[in-house]
Parts: sequence; C-alpha cells; structure tokens
Amino acid sequence: MNKLEKAVIRALKSYGYSVEVRRDTGSNLAWIDPKKKEFVIAARTPVTARTQIVLHELAHLMGGHQPVRNKCLKANQELIAERAAAMVARRLGYDTMSAAIFYINIQETNRERYCKEKTNLKEETIMLAMELYEELQQWL
Repeated sequence: MNKLEKAVIRALKSYGYSVEVRRDTGSNLAWIDPKKKEFVIAARTPVTARTQIVLHELAHLMGGHQPVRNKCLKANQELIAERAAAMVARRLGYDTMSAAIFYINIQETNRERYCKEKTNLKEETIMLAMELYEELQQWL
C-alpha cells in the first residue's frame, strides 16, 4: 500500500470502520457498509484503482452519503465522490484519473438517463474535495 492509501485507512478507522483486504470478493473490487461499519477491498485490485477506491469511499463517508434507491441521487453521489477523490489524489501527487474516468463516464450516463433536472455538482464536489484534503492532512 502507498502512503495515501495508508492515510485513508487510518482516517476510516478513526470513524470506527474496520478495514479488510480479502482474496475472494466475487466481482466487486471494494465496498463500504455503513451499518456494519466495514470497508472491504479486493486483494487483486490494481494499485491505481485501489488508491482511487479508498479515497472515493472516504469521500462518501465524509459527504454524508447514504445508500439510496433513487437512481438520480445515486448517480449524483457517485459523481461527487469520484470527482472529489480524483481531485484530492492529484493534489497529493497521485494520478488516479485513469482509474476514475471509466466510472465517471458510467455515472454521467446514469445521470443523463435518470435525472430530469441536472443540478450543478461543481460546488458540492469542490467543497467535499477540500474537506477530504484537510482530513487527510492529519493522517499523512
């Protein structure tokens, strides 16, 4: 694990989450369960993707995102978390955009499909990125 991943894991643990790397995770590379307060990541996940994923999940936690059934709200939450995570990674010297761009494109498509009104997500994304960056400073 790189320095940034270790910092994110320390941050997750400070929120009371257990963090586990598993060999067998089925088709999932990672997930976070707010009810069980656990974060699981697949051992097979490539480093760049792993760094982006742990930042993305911490962004969800810090953004107060909850599991939702509304597909528009879910796409918006996913876009905000993924973009904020990529911004922070880049600011800290890690280029995770190659891992983020595919997921961003999927969620942009979902947003086009499910959201009747397109709200501007820039301000919320930037605010979350700033909070995420400040949080990580104490763990780096």
